[in-house]
Amino acid sequence: MQGANFKEDWTRMRAQEQQLRDDVLRILYPADKEKVEDGQAAEKMNLPVKRVSLLAKMARKHFPLHADSGPIEILYEDEDIIVVNKPAGITTTPSHRFKGNSVLNRLVGKLGWAPLTVHRLDMETTGVNILAKTSEAARHLHAQFRDKIIEKTYLAITLGSPPSSFEVDVPIERHATNKYMRRVDTGGLPALTSFLVIASGVIDSGACEWSEYSDYNGFPIPCTTSLVQCTPVTGRTHQIRLHLAHHGFPILGDDLYGAKCKFMARQALHASKLTIIHPRTHILTTFRAPPPCDMSHALSTLHITY
Repeated sequence: MQGANFKEDWTRMRAQEQQLRDDVLRILYPADKEKVEDGQAAEKMNLPVKRVSLLAKMARKHFPLHADSGPIEILYEDEDIIVVNKPAGITTTPSHRFKGNSVLNRLVGKLGWAPLTVHRLDMETTGVNILAKTSEAARHLHAQFRDKIIEKTYLAITLGSPPSSFEVDVPIERHATNKYMRRVDTGGLPALTSFLVIASGVIDSGACEWSEYSDYNGFPIPCTTSLVQCTPVTGRTHQIRLHLAHHGFPILGDDLYGAKCKFMARQALHASKLTIIHPRTHILTTFRAPPPCDMSHALSTLHITY
């Protein structure tokens, strides 16, 4: 009889625990809204924050990533890695586990399982994006990114006429009041980017207006533009965008640090090349992606040949 009572108690406790996990997920990840912080959920459920975090962690393990049917161009794939040409308008990873619209979700839809994220691009940045297919490959690639072995090359269309080549070596930290932005600050993390001007063009200043967040708001729009090759040595969030803006040459279409543009609906930034040491063969390997249609159209409009 005692054993039967124990079994009933155990079954009831497991059911209560599962209900708590379901409640935590429902509160943390409301439909069509941003993720709620653990502290807010804990207050709402009258539970300690650590308890809520643990419940959420355990629940997420049993919840598969959403599979998207959206298109994703695969540039290269083998048993260790998969390299895609990320389009604009989607993130590399979903903002939370129950949302789609990311490279990872589209790969789940295509492959039936989720590769491992080792490299991220901003939502509106296009181009070469690499993911690992095994934990061993992920470990190798993480180490290469950490040790700055991987070479990342981007193309950006900027406002203004920068010098033919230059470096920006200023630290970056989170913005004090805007959670979506970063700022240059001596207390931030080290950040270094090298730049090389490929070509220049002219622009009708009436085609652009400064973003409300831009430090250049109120100043005249430059009448010149440049196609710039960008090589970030470090990998801080918004590094290229912020470094160019800080140096006086914000990216065309950048609605945070630059100017909105009539013929470029997003920041004109494209990850054109990525060079790695292959985790299995140890051969230096380069992946390339041509500029997408919107950026090619912008270059044509600006009479810049690339």
